Amino acid sequence: MDRRRKVELFEEIRREYRFGAGTIQGVAKTLKTHRRMVRQALASAILQERKRPARSSPKLEPVREFIDGILQSDREAPRKQRHTAHRIWGRICREHPDTAVAEATVRRSRMRRWFPKRLNRPPNASLISSTAALLAGVVFLLT
Repeated sequence: MDRRRKVELFEEIRREYRFGAGTIQGVAKTLKTHRRMVRQALASAILQERKRPARSSPKLEPVREFIDGILQSDREAPRKQRHTAHRIWGRICREHPDTAVAEATVRRSRMRRWFPKRLNRPPNASLISSTAALLAGVVFLLT
């Protein structure tokens, strides 16, 4: 359920509790929700964010320092000489043969560490901004 719909449902639950059924069980039956959700709506009008558990990565832990070292050295290297996720994975396979790590795991780890803000960006954000810049330049040249 998206956030907007849940806010509207909480509003309806509080309204129904105050002016309608008057009991938690009655509101739950009327709106076909769980009693726990009715209690949450009555306790606070502000939605609580979902708790995200802190997950460990047991496969990647033995080589995390190795990957961090590679990425740190890549910060000073020219752009074309930086390690790709595939090259990092290849080095892990050669230099740490006892550690079994999938290439996709290394790729996700590299993306999270190298480009932390890029994961939350909309997919066409750079296209829109570059198009807007081009249009602004064209408008500037035309005026």
